[in-house]
Amino acid sequence: MRPGSWRSAAVQCAWAAGALALLALVVVRQPAAVVQGLRTLSTASTPWLGLAGAAVVLLWVSGTLTQLGALPLSPPVVRLFAVQVAGSFANHVSPAGAGGFAVNFRFLRRQGLTRESAAASQVLGSAAGVTAHLALLVTVAVAAPRVEQHAALVPLRSLLREPTGWVVPAGAVLLLLLGLLGVMTGARGGWVATRTRAAAAGARRTLLAQAAILRDPRRAVLLWGGAVTGPLLHALVLFAVLRALDHPLPLVTVTLAYSAGSAISALVPSPGGLGALDVTLPAALVAVGLPASVAVDALLGYRFMTVWVPLPPGAATLAVLSSRRII
Repeated sequence: MRPGSWRSAAVQCAWAAGALALLALVVVRQPAAVVQGLRTLSTASTPWLGLAGAAVVLLWVSGTLTQLGALPLSPPVVRLFAVQVAGSFANHVSPAGAGGFAVNFRFLRRQGLTRESAAASQVLGSAAGVTAHLALLVTVAVAAPRVEQHAALVPLRSLLREPTGWVVPAGAVLLLLLGLLGVMTGARGGWVATRTRAAAAGARRTLLAQAAILRDPRRAVLLWGGAVTGPLLHALVLFAVLRALDHPLPLVTVTLAYSAGSAISALVPSPGGLGALDVTLPAALVAVGLPASVAVDALLGYRFMTVWVPLPPGAATLAVLSSRRII
């Protein structure tokens, strides 16, 4: 075998081994999360957990649809689906979805897209996801006036006594301090003005790309259909977990709680939302009427289904795609 072939094979093996080693490291560093999740779901209803598992698989389908709508080409659908499975693993070990972005970016480069086109497609898909998430939050808030009134009637003092109740005021103070720091930095070096111009230019490019997609009904349906079904499927997982734990809530209520909790947690760039969502989601569930202990159990079940269950297939898929140089 030629030296170049040996080096190529070594690189492929390193990618595959690295993905599996990273999976083992995540499990070893957080054994308590696995044990607590298993303990929480050990007495849960199996059919409802089956529904939660099906929704997790459909999340990969949703991501595939969003990518198909955002791309200027039509890659092999099966490979694109596998990339979403691998990207979900990468997302859970990197901050703010950077891992999934990188996996998709490498795949698109292999498909012949330029760096600019590949990055623009990923930004477009992310922008559609954020827009759809906010639209869903507003829609369910309007569609569930009773829930909104109930949440508004929860005394602030009692909410703050909950272990998770401090997150909203603390988050607001943190964002205010970060904003002031940005203004102070910008006053000296023009950082704010530069970033503002860059953000405005990026937003303009994204809007132009979305306008082009809207002129193509097929791509528009794929992009926005995938973007909207993503948060809905996450809410369905949480709904099924609550049902499995024998603490049912209406689906619209669960969707409102998930949308609000995840929207706040998105402000903190933690891997897969770990840490931020673990605080904001129970707080949102408490706000819509669940006891704190039940909200924590629901979080453990939700985390187990959306993080720990997909990790092994995600790591294995990432290893296979890397070894075959698909990414």
